[in-house]
Amino acid sequence: MTPSPEPKLLASSSPPPSLEISFLSGPYVTSRKEPDLFVRYNSDSLPSFVIESGWSERWNDLLHDMNLLLVGGDRDIRAVVILKWKLNRLTSKVSGFAELYVRDRNGVPIQRQRERLGYLPRAN
Repeated sequence: MTPSPEPKLLASSSPPPSLEISFLSGPYVTSRKEPDLFVRYNSDSLPSFVIESGWSERWNDLLHDMNLLLVGGDRDIRAVVILKWKLNRLTSKVSGFAELYVRDRNGVPIQRQRERLGYLPRAN
């Protein structure tokens, strides 16, 4: 008997197309999403935690992505964090906020937490 491999935690930032998430059931069947960052065990088909980060994306588009991930993930994707960034062109400082979304008992995405991200000097 061959021993089963140790589970590995995979993290991906800007994943190549081969790591694109495909939804095979539910309301988003046949949809695909390439998240900015996700964490998944090598034996899982979908990640359990996803981060979407937006500079130029409209807020409603980020919310749609969150909904696609949480609802389309059919309870496998347990949490999504949205990071929204803004550059103050006068001071060259970056600010933003982070919102954590999970599903409630009925499977509806809800905001669990919101945090302001302090001013950071822009990298040159």
